[in-house]
Amino acid sequence: MNLIEIHKSTSDAGRKLNIKKQNIFGVVHNKRKSARGFIWKYLD
Repeated sequence: MNLIEIHKSTSDAGRKLNIKKQNIFGVVHNKRKSARGFIWKYLD
């Protein structure tokens, strides 16, 4: 898996990429497999 970009928040990422922040949130909490074809993770 390759790191593409780091965002400050799910809201910022959603606005920039036109993705609902709830969908990104669902991926990072294992409720969804992907959002807009991307796999999302929190940076530790």
